[in-house]
Amino acid sequence: MALRRDHGRVVAAAVRDWYLRGDVVDRARRLFLLVAVGSTLLTAALAEVDTGAGHLVVLAAGAVLLASWTHGYLRAAPRPRLDLLDAVDAVALAAFVAAVSEPSTVLGFLFWAVWFRSQYGSGRAALVRCTAHVAAVALGVAAWWVQPANTDVSEVWGVLGAFPVVFLGLAVARRVHTASSRIVRDQLRENALSTLGDAVVGIVDRTEVVRAGMVAAQEIAAATPGLRLALIRVRDGVADADLRAGDWAAPLVCGPVGDAEPSPLLTDAALDAGAGLTTTPGRWTWIASPVPVGHTWLVAGGDGLAAEGLDAASLLSNHIALALNRCAAHAALVQRADTDSLTGLANRGAFRDAVDLALLQDGRAGGEGGPFVLFVDLDDFKYVNDGFGHGAGDDVLTATADRLRETVGTAGLCARLGGDEFAVLLPATTTDVAESLARAVVDAVTAPVAVVTGVAEMAAEEVQVGCSVGVAHCAGATGGVDEVVQRADVAMYSAKTGGGGVAVFGRRSAAAEAEAVLLRELAGATARGQIEVHYQPVVDLAEDADDVSCSGMEALVRWNHPERGLVGPQEFITRAERSGAIHEIGAHVLDQSCRDAAAWTAAGRPLTVHVNVSVAQLADDRLLTVVASCLRRSGLPPEQLVLEITESMVLEAPDALRRVHDLAATGVQIAVDDFGTGYASLTALRRLPVSLVKVDRSFVAGATGNPADLAIIEAVVQMAGRLGVEVVAEGVEEVAQAQLLAAAGAHHAQGFLYATPLPRAAFDEWLATRTPLAPRPVRRRTTAD
Repeated sequence: MALRRDHGRVVAAAVRDWYLRGDVVDRARRLFLLVAVGSTLLTAALAEVDTGAGHLVVLAAGAVLLASWTHGYLRAAPRPRLDLLDAVDAVALAAFVAAVSEPSTVLGFLFWAVWFRSQYGSGRAALVRCTAHVAAVALGVAAWWVQPANTDVSEVWGVLGAFPVVFLGLAVARRVHTASSRIVRDQLRENALSTLGDAVVGIVDRTEVVRAGMVAAQEIAAATPGLRLALIRVRDGVADADLRAGDWAAPLVCGPVGDAEPSPLLTDAALDAGAGLTTTPGRWTWIASPVPVGHTWLVAGGDGLAAEGLDAASLLSNHIALALNRCAAHAALVQRADTDSLTGLANRGAFRDAVDLALLQDGRAGGEGGPFVLFVDLDDFKYVNDGFGHGAGDDVLTATADRLRETVGTAGLCARLGGDEFAVLLPATTTDVAESLARAVVDAVTAPVAVVTGVAEMAAEEVQVGCSVGVAHCAGATGGVDEVVQRADVAMYSAKTGGGGVAVFGRRSAAAEAEAVLLRELAGATARGQIEVHYQPVVDLAEDADDVSCSGMEALVRWNHPERGLVGPQEFITRAERSGAIHEIGAHVLDQSCRDAAAWTAAGRPLTVHVNVSVAQLADDRLLTVVASCLRRSGLPPEQLVLEITESMVLEAPDALRRVHDLAATGVQIAVDDFGTGYASLTALRRLPVSLVKVDRSFVAGATGNPADLAIIEAVVQMAGRLGVEVVAEGVEEVAQAQLLAAAGAHHAQGFLYATPLPRAAFDEWLATRTPLAPRPVRRRTTAD
């Protein structure tokens, strides 16, 4: 018994799962089929039949009807007109009615049969089938009435009187079918749009977006009878209509268009012809993209198109257009990330990636051919910036970039590495070709450049800069991109020192060999204890040059080379920045300066120490940690450390500007070095948390003989006083200069008049002859002041 119950549960569960499978239309068809089959079986079993032959006819008719309905359900295809199965149904119905004793018995399943048949095909086809069923029953009733034994006229009128109810039932069934079909179609369209929305979220390729959009268009067209969709894209004034969804009978022919929609080239008649609508014209609607992704339209229409089809097409257009807009935004971001903002050339990151790829694709250890790198450096570019302004410098840089593009063409990738340094990657060439192209670059870049030197008058002048190019073969560069660029850099310096304009790495001139040796020695100079810190005093300024007190000192780096002797920073700092050794050197100078200043503070001389920060250090995220570590180890109060920067380091680099603010937040002071020489000195005072400005030595040198230089110094002092910023004058060498600066109101001075840069021991001796200066509160200005 328990086993029988379990089998019953399994069967019931299987029937339930079968019924609930599919959408609401499928479930309605299954429900009407089950009821029609059940009612037919029940009617056939309970029907009264007078003869044995009649029993056979009833059973045969019932079996035929059940087989026909089951076949129709399994086929699930709409039949636009009457066919053989409909004729078989009619004969079976007529035979069933004629064979039973009471014709009204057929009404037990006729209604459900009509309802089931009404779920397939169009409303017209359903009406024709219902009429055929009713006619067959009427014929069966007529055949039953002519039999002598059948005299009950009420049976006849009962069946005939039910015919209007049958047609009414058909109307209700069609309304149910129409409503459920609309629900299913709406759900299919929503699913297609939802799937499209999910699919294009992470896609940044326009082709993939269009492909996903057309898959959704196919699904929407399949769910909307009569709908045809075509995505019209216009590129360079030519329309492309190859992307179509729906039952198009012929291709759409497009051509050149203007800014307006391409409908004049795709008229309604042309669309009707493409859709194969030869009798009834279609309804066509042009749907423009709601976001600016170029000229893109979705044309929707077809035969008997309902409003929901146009709504779905409009939503589809929105999805595709928004996804294409995201693709365009992503492409712009990628281009911005890989492009130098001033020149439009590839930036350093993009160039490194390209060299990496070239090395990977080349993969050989030697040989003549292969990828080459050209390192291009402008000579005397600093004098253009200083003499004509940074606007003129930008003009030279953009002109250089344009000439590089024109000279190199499609043979390679041009990039700006930073400042006045450019590079060219030649993916596959030879040494002779690379050297020849390098000389062509020199000829092009050294031609005069017209620059704007005036603001009001917009005066134009011609400037000319030199150019040095280093050529390096990438073969055998086991150190990757850094080694290749260093090779080209060494060759470039060989060209610069040799005066030839172009040098090839590997052709070892004496200058190139010396440069390579110098770079190797510099890389380990800090570890060998060769980097020293000398100090030049910063004094409080008084009109009497002998009456000065030391308030601080500037830390100046020296390289104590075992053979060259004491080497000044102008000979190795630039090389250290290119090679990366500047980070180790800068950290050592910071640490030593903080230790020495802390020692003087402990001895009763609380002096501030000024330390220069290079561009490479300021671009390094580790600088903040290095400064904090040096202060913590030495015990020096943060306000006694002054970090000197130039405004050009930060005003065009948001990350560097943020890093300066972070440094100031730790309590250290920020000084702007070489103040007055940059094109944005006033902007520096406004945007940087400055405590001091150091007037450039060029103004100090001219103060005694040039009234304009003295006026600039006085203006800087007055402006700094209003802003709460102290002024240090650099390069003071004469008593007259010191007197003029003191009279102008400058706070501090620095220069050979007081002392040259001194080692620690010599600075101790110099300091012993000076009166100790009581510490003063830091005058710090924030950008909110």
